[in-house]
Amino acid sequence: MADSLAVDIRERVTAYLSGELTRPQLQEWLIANTWDVELRGDAQATDLTSEIKLALAEHSQGDICRTELHDRLRDAIKATVLSSEAKGSGEASCSSGGARVTGC
Repeated sequence: MADSLAVDIRERVTAYLSGELTRPQLQEWLIANTWDVELRGDAQATDLTSEIKLALAEHSQGDICRTELHDRLRDAIKATVLSSEAKGSGEASCSSGGARVTGC
């Protein structure tokens, strides 16, 4: 099932955001489980992985604060949930300012 990695990633990010995982634990899991994500043919998992890795790198470099890291991670997992819902309904969907927009 192609969406399974994206689901696993969202679950791990949610665990981090709720305090069940530390940032290093999230990073370690992400590296171990997504090193070959581009080869799997799962565009959603690839995009999600890229967004999360970028946010984590920017936080590690001090470019964004912890609050912004958490906001960006929440936004990333919300966007993939919206995308999954759109696939199920046959509509294109994206998020714009917190509102669901179809056909964008």
